[in-house]
Amino acid sequence: MNLETKIISPGSATEEDYRSVIGASRESTVLHSIEWRDALAETLGDPPVYFVCYDAGAPAGVLPAFVRTTTLGAVLNSLPLSGSYGGVCLHKDAENPEAVFEKLQRAALDYARSSRCLTATFVMSPLRPGLRSRYINTAAPDYIYDRFTQLTDLTAPLAYKPSVKNHIRKARKQGVEVSRELSEGNMKLFYDIYCANMGALGLDTKPRAFFDSVARNMCEKGKARFYFAFAGGEMVSGLLVFLSRRGVMSHETVFERRHAKYQGNSLLLDTALRDAVAAGCEYFNWGASADRECGVYRFKKAWGAREAGYSYFTYITGDCEPLRRAGAENILREFSRFYYVIPFSHIGA
Repeated sequence: MNLETKIISPGSATEEDYRSVIGASRESTVLHSIEWRDALAETLGDPPVYFVCYDAGAPAGVLPAFVRTTTLGAVLNSLPLSGSYGGVCLHKDAENPEAVFEKLQRAALDYARSSRCLTATFVMSPLRPGLRSRYINTAAPDYIYDRFTQLTDLTAPLAYKPSVKNHIRKARKQGVEVSRELSEGNMKLFYDIYCANMGALGLDTKPRAFFDSVARNMCEKGKARFYFAFAGGEMVSGLLVFLSRRGVMSHETVFERRHAKYQGNSLLLDTALRDAVAAGCEYFNWGASADRECGVYRFKKAWGAREAGYSYFTYITGDCEPLRRAGAENILREFSRFYYVIPFSHIGA
């Protein structure tokens, strides 16, 4: 066994080796893709650090990451942006998967330390829950944050609850139409509705440049798709999904609140699910919910979604005293909500 890790260079042979592992990994998602890397890099303005591990010269595993450096210090995330899975992906035919996993995790931690990062966080994929123990056994994390997403199994017939079927019928009866046209006008309307939705929730918005970057780097390469619902000549709902060889991931759903009666989201989601089935996908990932009592969780469950757990593993790799002194508000301002830095309980916030 001869293991070696390399950091890939854009457009090089190492980038193609990275792609080959992602295409043959049981835990990889579209968020591990090079296309998502490019969209993140353009949006965040931070350097990507993508590792490939070779076993006797053959690519056997990968680990994608980004580093953000601020006045408070630097952190490594695999991967940044809320709901963005990262962590180690193994080639399904890797001869020494445990050794490759350990090599990659230690390489990323060593890189974080040598880059003077304060913390390093790995967000595991929900497609391989069995890998959870490897993160813990390779190097004990200082903090573990357990979460869950919800997945609809597309290898079985779609099984919606009556409420969902009624909403879809209502949308069709009211003449709601679906468009996939990626025009400037549609993108502007989508973003305006998105900003209004986030404002109503008191949440920060992603910049318009993020959605433009997704359209350019992902939609044009078959890794993402926008859906738009119109009624009475107005856009009433929008949906952005990410596409991979195995599944589809819902990334953003938006709706015009004054047009909620049209049930545009239900029609868009049904369209996206049926498109995924037609493409031979195995799952539809609805994303995380705050808890099992919230309406969003029950909404997803009504579409036949079941839970799949995943975890954030955070390692202290430097002196975190600057974070303790800064406090939660300053950490959020410096790193934005797109980077996971440290549990605020650790700094007494």
